[in-house]
Amino acid sequence: MLRSILIFTKLSEITIIQNIQTILNPFSAFNVIFKNFSSDEKSYLWLPVDEECSVIQTMHDVLYQSPLFSPFLRPEFPYTPHITVGQIHNQQSMLSTLKVLNSKQLQIHAEIDTVSIEHILDNDDSDEFFQITLSRPKK
Repeated sequence: MLRSILIFTKLSEITIIQNIQTILNPFSAFNVIFKNFSSDEKSYLWLPVDEECSVIQTMHDVLYQSPLFSPFLRPEFPYTPHITVGQIHNQQSMLSTLKVLNSKQLQIHAEIDTVSIEHILDNDDSDEFFQITLSRPKK
């Protein structure tokens, strides 16, 4: 099982936790598919969520519609739900790695049942300070 990670700064942990719990209360655990490795200008290698799995995007949008979190929305950085796999600083190595990985047509099927809230540290590591367990889908 995987976690979805949300990041907000300059708010107290209690304020963040209480508001995210309220906003995410209607959401249940859900399934996702990760496929087609990609990269970005910072040389991160990542595995995006399949476009058909829109729950993470919906969560993101609902959170940033909140008056508390809307000031933190960075529209200049489009949100792409993903798993960060690693970082490859050499552009040629990145391209060859992407080619090899995508030729394998790998897919990860997972259930998202927990949302983690983290601080991003000065060295870009993350420090999880709370988890929200999503309810089980009603059958």
